[in-house]
Amino acid sequence: MRVSKDIVLLFFMSGPPVLPEDIYTTEVLKTSIHQLKRVMKEVDPSGSIELEAEVEFALLHLLDDFVYRITQSAVLCADHRGSDALEVSDLKLSLEMD
Repeated sequence: MRVSKDIVLLFFMSGPPVLPEDIYTTEVLKTSIHQLKRVMKEVDPSGSIELEAEVEFALLHLLDDFVYRITQSAVLCADHRGSDALEVSDLKLSLEMD
C-alpha cells in the first residue's frame, strides 16, 4: 500500500504549521526520517505500507507541531500552578485538553 501526500494534506487544512521550515536541517531530517521508519516497522512489520517522501516530511511536521503545542500548553499549566518546573501532570492535562 502506498500513502500519497493527498491524504496527509487534509491534516494541514486547519492552518499553517507553528514551526518554521528552516528548523529541518539535513541532519535533523535524516535522524527524524530514520526514527519515523522505525516506528513504521513497528506499526507495519510486513512493510506493506510505503510512504512517499512528501508524506514523510508532512508527518514529521505534524509531529513536531503536536509536540510544540503540547509543550507550550504544559508550560502554561506549570505557570498557572506557580511553578517554573514542568511536571508530568502538566503534560497529562495538556494532552487531555488537546
